[in-house]
Amino acid sequence: MGAGTAAAPAKPERASAVMARRPAGLTIRNTAVALWIAAGANPKEVAARAGHASVSFTLDRYGHLCPEADLSLRERLDAIFAANHRGDS
Repeated sequence: MGAGTAAAPAKPERASAVMARRPAGLTIRNTAVALWIAAGANPKEVAARAGHASVSFTLDRYGHLCPEADLSLRERLDAIFAANHRGDS
């Protein structure tokens, strides 16, 4: 079995225990940040909206929610290189 994901934690009983100790506002805030990331907001926007002191904090705390970011970047770079290569012909 894998370690789980944000949608399906590996140990749901532990996740429930942690959430039970959190103030409701913090859970709502974390959900909002996750939704902003899923909507494609850049890290600077997320940090500003969340009131984080730095983008580094935001990325350290929520970076795991962006596993597809590397694939997306590679796809965009491939498109740029392909377009430039066609222009050289």
